[in-house]
Amino acid sequence: MFNNKRYAEAEHQAMKVEMGDALFPYALEVAAVSIERMDRCAEALILLEYASSIDPTIANVQYNLGVFYSRAGNEDASMLAYQACLRIQPDHVDALWNYSEQLRIREHFEAALELLYRLERILPKPLLGDFHHRLGVTLFYLDEITKARAAFERSLAIGGSEPAATQWEYSHLLLALGDWEKGWRAYDHRFAAGNRTNVVCLSVSPLAGRDPVWENIICAWRTGLG
Repeated sequence: MFNNKRYAEAEHQAMKVEMGDALFPYALEVAAVSIERMDRCAEALILLEYASSIDPTIANVQYNLGVFYSRAGNEDASMLAYQACLRIQPDHVDALWNYSEQLRIREHFEAALELLYRLERILPKPLLGDFHHRLGVTLFYLDEITKARAAFERSLAIGGSEPAATQWEYSHLLLALGDWEKGWRAYDHRFAAGNRTNVVCLSVSPLAGRDPVWENIICAWRTGLG
């Protein structure tokens, strides 16, 4: 029922499981996820927290708490829930994926990289393009330039879900290396990458005053257009 998107029916059947039944916390999880899919987010979070209080050792309950807390804007609680999930199931792919990104965003790059390398060994092939994109960004922040370049090129070769964003991120690395021709070709994808923000800071002062094209690019970068 849940997999067929019959969320109301899934909720109804899950709530038939009685308190005290060994399956009760699992049923609460199903009900919570079903309710959340029907946009009853606050109610869903309460149910999932209740499931966790009954049995805090169910990896997927902790993982879904991480997702729900993040959607509610509580990133601290979300990270704690992902940590709990990974203590229970160290190879939980989705928890590794989400938690590594939270660490990267908070600039805990070495910790993020450790999780990414754990993830690489178990990640399904359809996600490898996106994985190498994230790996490239993280390595670039850590000044692992050669490895970062290889990761970006691997992502582009495999094909991720956002190739324009990968090209754009890759352009910053190329420009930092002084590979102007290839770098600006990659940078051309910037506006196709959507409303993202820069992941690095470039030294633009030597480029100022060259010509109007450079001035426009520098102006866009300084005003947050990347």
